[in-house]
Amino acid sequence: MWTYIIVSLVSGLLLAVLDGLLNANPLARRLYSSYEPIARKSISIFHGILIDLLFGFILAGFYLLLYKGLPFQPGIARAIAYGFVVWVFRSLMNSLSHWTMYEIPAQTHFYAIFAGLLQSLLVSIFYSLTLSPVG
Repeated sequence: MWTYIIVSLVSGLLLAVLDGLLNANPLARRLYSSYEPIARKSISIFHGILIDLLFGFILAGFYLLLYKGLPFQPGIARAIAYGFVVWVFRSLMNSLSHWTMYEIPAQTHFYAIFAGLLQSLLVSIFYSLTLSPVG
């Protein structure tokens, strides 16, 4: 249980760091400027970190729940499979929904899709290195 809690907290912090690196860099800021008319004028870093910590617990829990049903042998390949599952439900579906709702340049959608894939894969690989499902 302690391993789950520690890994969840660390993965939440990893998500927060990756969010900062992937979404606040100059390229991302330029691409995401399309959202400025509807975006908040300031972002609460505190709330963002809290949300990422919550996501860390949720993603680590689902990794443990789904582990045996994931394809491939245990290890990095299985983690990559989990990363793709997370990416589809977390990033790809969100980006495709935005594509249907907002007039946003295609490169912005592609960046969000790629950044989400990178984030999902890195966090999933972290789980494969730190979490060992019991049973």
